[in-house]
Amino acid sequence: MKLLSLEKALATAIAATEKTEEAAATVLKARDTYDQHDLQPARATAWLESSDYIKVIARWTELFLVRLQQINPDVETAYIGHTDSITRVKERDEADKTFTESSVAASPKIVTNVVMLLSLCDLGRADPAVCVPPL
Repeated sequence: MKLLSLEKALATAIAATEKTEEAAATVLKARDTYDQHDLQPARATAWLESSDYIKVIARWTELFLVRLQQINPDVETAYIGHTDSITRVKERDEADKTFTESSVAASPKIVTNVVMLLSLCDLGRADPAVCVPPL
C-alpha cells in the first residue's frame, strides 16, 4: 500500500515537473521571438546610427588603408561601409572597386580579406574598448 502511494506521488511529481518545463519552454520561446523580432533590430539600428560606431568604423577604415598601402602603394583610398562592411578600394588611375568587383585571378580579394582582418586586429590593439576576437 505504501509503495503504491509512493509510486502515485512520484508520478504526480513527474507530471507536474513536465508541465512546468513545458511552460518554461513556452515562455523562453516567446521571449526569444520577442528579442529577435523587436529588440535586436532596434538595438542594431541604434548602434549603427551611434557616433561611437561610426568613429570605430572610421578608425578601422584608416587602418585598412594603411595596411593596403603597405602592400600596394598605388592604393589611393579605401573605405569600409558602416552599414554593410563592404569595402571600396581605389588605385591610382583606376575607378574604385567594391570587394565583389575585384579580380580573382590577381588575388586582390584574398589581399583585401587578409588586410581587413589584420586592420581589425590593429583596431583592437589601438583601442582596447573595441572587443576583437582572436583570429
